[in-house]
Amino acid sequence: RGASSAEFPKKGYNIKFTDELGNKRAQGLLALPAYERWALVAPWSFDFTYINNSFVYSLSNQMGRWAPRTRLAEVFFNANGDDIDSADYAGIYILTDRIEAAQGRVDIPSLSASDVSGSAITGGYILKIDFKDDDELGWVTQRGYPDSGYNSIVLVSPKADEVAPDQVDYIRDYVQRMENALFRDRETGWSQRTYLDYIDRGAWIDHHLLNTFVCNPDAFVRSAYFTKDRNGKLAAGPVWDFDRAIGSYWDERSFRYDVWSGVGGTDVWQTGWWGIIARDPEFMQDWVDRWQSLRRSELATANLRSLIDSLAADVGSAATNRDAARWPDNISPWGGYEGSITRMKGWIGERAHWIDQQFVAAPTVAASDASITFTPPAGAQLAYTLDGSDPRSLGGGIAPNAILTSSPLIVPTSTNVHVRSYRADLRDVFPGSPWSSAVGGDESSPLSPRARLVNISSRALVGVGDDALIVGVVVADTESKRYLSRAVGPGLTAFGAAGVVPDPQLSIYGGNGVELFRNNGWAFGPDAARLPSYSRSVGAFPLAAGSSDSALASAVTAGNYTVQVTTPTGQSGVGLAELYELDANG
Repeated sequence: RGASSAEFPKKGYNIKFTDELGNKRAQGLLALPAYERWALVAPWSFDFTYINNSFVYSLSNQMGRWAPRTRLAEVFFNANGDDIDSADYAGIYILTDRIEAAQGRVDIPSLSASDVSGSAITGGYILKIDFKDDDELGWVTQRGYPDSGYNSIVLVSPKADEVAPDQVDYIRDYVQRMENALFRDRETGWSQRTYLDYIDRGAWIDHHLLNTFVCNPDAFVRSAYFTKDRNGKLAAGPVWDFDRAIGSYWDERSFRYDVWSGVGGTDVWQTGWWGIIARDPEFMQDWVDRWQSLRRSELATANLRSLIDSLAADVGSAATNRDAARWPDNISPWGGYEGSITRMKGWIGERAHWIDQQFVAAPTVAASDASITFTPPAGAQLAYTLDGSDPRSLGGGIAPNAILTSSPLIVPTSTNVHVRSYRADLRDVFPGSPWSSAVGGDESSPLSPRARLVNISSRALVGVGDDALIVGVVVADTESKRYLSRAVGPGLTAFGAAGVVPDPQLSIYGGNGVELFRNNGWAFGPDAARLPSYSRSVGAFPLAAGSSDSALASAVTAGNYTVQVTTPTGQSGVGLAELYELDANG
C-alpha cells in the first residue's frame, strides 16, 4: 500500500479478510472491532520513533475529531507456505483503521446506488486531494484546484464502480459552489460569508491546526481527506499520514520547528482553499482561540510529553533493535530509540512554544477568594466586558461595550467578566490577529455566541384592501435559506385574543414586488405534511388541524422580502405574522 512509500524496501500492506467462499468477512485484530479491511503501515527511515502517525491520530481523537485507531505490532510475512521463522520477520508495523464509511470509522451513511434524491443524495461522501489511481474517479474544479498539475479531488466513497451518476453530479456541484462562495466572499472583503453554507469551519480549523502544528510537509496536497455527512457540510479530515512530519531527519521540509513551512513543503497559509479561507479574519481568530484553548488542555506540554511516553512504551528498544537489524535504514541517528523519543519530545515542545510566540498571548489570570486579577502580556492592552459578551466585534474591531485598559484588571470573583489581550499594531499582520483568545473567571458565563435572529413576530390589525400586516425581511450571507412563515388568526383565540381575522392569507413578495409564495389554510399548502414537525423544531405553538391559519416553509435566496398578511374576504381583525429560521446558515 502507499504511493511514495510503495517504493520503500520495507513495504506497507492492505489487508482484506474473506470467508472460505471468497465473500467479505469482518475480523477484529489486536482488541480493535471487526472490519473487512485494514492497513498495515510500515515505518521506515523518515519516522525513527515509529509513533508519528499514532501520536497525531491520538491528538485528533482527544480533540474530538475522529482519526484512525492504531496498534503497534511486529509482523512476520510468509509467502511460501513453510513454517514461520526468523527469515519471515518483517519488522514493526502500525495496524490502522482504514478511512472508510463505517460505524466506528468515518461514521457517515454508506451511499447505495439508489440514494439519488431528497436528503439521501446529500451524503455520505469521502473525498481526498491526492494522485488519482486508474480505478478512481477524480476531477479538477472550474477554478483549477488542485493546481499542482498531478493531483485531483478524488472520490473515495462511494467507489468509482459503485457510485451513481447523480451522486457524482451532486458532490461535484456542491464542491464547486463551495469554492465559488469562498472566492466571492474574499472579493467582497468578507462582508458576507456565504461559504459557511458549505463548510464546517470548526473541522477545517482543527484539521489545519493539527497539520500545521506537526509541520506536515504534505499537508493539504497529499492524502488530504474531506467528508460530507447526510444533510451536513463539508468537513476537513480525518487526518492521515505523518511519517515525514515532526522534524523528520531525512525530510528537510519538516526538520525545523521555527518556521510555518519548511523549504519545499506545503505553505500552510497560502495553499489552495486554505489560502483563501485563512484570510477571513473570523477564521483566523477562531484558529488563534482554538490554539490557545488547546494549549491549556490537549496540547499542553505536559500532555504532549505524556502521550509520547505512553506510545513509546508500546514500542521499546528491544523491538526497534530487531526492526533496525532487519532494516538498517531504521537505525536511529539520535542515539538509539530513547534518543529518538527524547528528540521528538524536544521538537514538539519547541514547536508549540514557537507557535505560541506568533500570536498575542492571552492575559494571565490570578484568582484569590475575593478577586481575580487579569494582567496583559508585554506590549498589549486588555479589552474586557462585564455582561457575558465578547470584547471583540465581528470583523476584528473593539466591541462598543468593551473597555480598554493598559493596567491589570482586578474584579470580584463573582463578576461575569470576559477579557482578551489586544494589540492594535498587529491588525494587518498575517498570519496573526491583534486579539488573543478570551479568558474569564469561575463565575463567567460561556462567552456569548454572536447574536442571530431566529424568530420575529408582530401582532396587529389586518385591515381591508391595502391595510395589510407587512413584515420586511433582509436575508444575507447565504445562497439559500429556509424559513417557517405563519399568518395566524383563529389560532390566537386559544390565548384569549378576541376579534381575530378569520381567514388570514399569507404571501411572500420579493424585493421587486412579485409574489413568490401564497397560502390560504396551512393544511392545504405545499408544505402541509412537514409543517407540524417544523413548528415543533422551532418551538412554535401548534396550529389546529383544518384551521384557516396559514403557513409556508419556503426557501429563499439572499435578498429583500416582505411577508404580508391579508384578508381575501374583507373580514378584518387581529392577526399575527411570524417568521422562524429553519436553517442555521445566513
